Amino acid sequence: MMKKYVFTLALTLALLCGIPTMAASPVLLELFTSQGCSSCPPADQLLETLAADKTLLPLSFHIDYWNSPAWKDPYALPASTARQRDYARLLGLNNVFTPQLIVNGTASLVGSDQSRVRAAIEIARQETPLAIGMMALDKGIALALPDALPASANLWEVRFNNHAESKIGGGENGGRILRSVNNVTGVRLLGPRGGGILTLDRLADQDDGVAVLAQMPDQSRVLGFRVYQKRF
Repeated sequence: MMKKYVFTLALTLALLCGIPTMAASPVLLELFTSQGCSSCPPADQLLETLAADKTLLPLSFHIDYWNSPAWKDPYALPASTARQRDYARLLGLNNVFTPQLIVNGTASLVGSDQSRVRAAIEIARQETPLAIGMMALDKGIALALPDALPASANLWEVRFNNHAESKIGGGENGGRILRSVNNVTGVRLLGPRGGGILTLDRLADQDDGVAVLAQMPDQSRVLGFRVYQKRF
């Protein structure tokens, strides 16, 4: 029992020491987009530009309600659509739309509106998210969840690919070559979880990174998040 306690303590300290110090608070950007939507490419381009700022975590959630016989978005996931609808309910929105950008779980914007997006990011920087430690181990990815994390908080595991470039064969964007970043490939609810150590499975070959997001089940605000990416 004592050895297990010492190992857990050492791992926690290592994880917490690995949390980077940032001049600006990190901000989560969730873009709900689709390759079948002609209004989405400008938002995809803006998100790609914002991805150069390492204090931001941009994620592209491709929804499935734009899929049609003319074109099916290969990244479209029912789980992404469900997440967008959850935001609409929690934020009191009348409907969902694309391209929709959610900033830190609280601000809903048209994802291509550059001035408003940048203003929302600066407002979000005033928040202080909970620090989550993360490091790769031989058998998986270890997380150190802070004691301040409520026991009822939901943890979401989001896996993604860094970059995609697709030639669109039909639909509103037929014939175009579209680029997008951090395309979500899987969304999984890890369940309510307070502070402590949690281990995730290693990244699959097709995934470039994984993000862990902490939110209360009845609130949209993101309490904290952390991302791990493969090195290339």
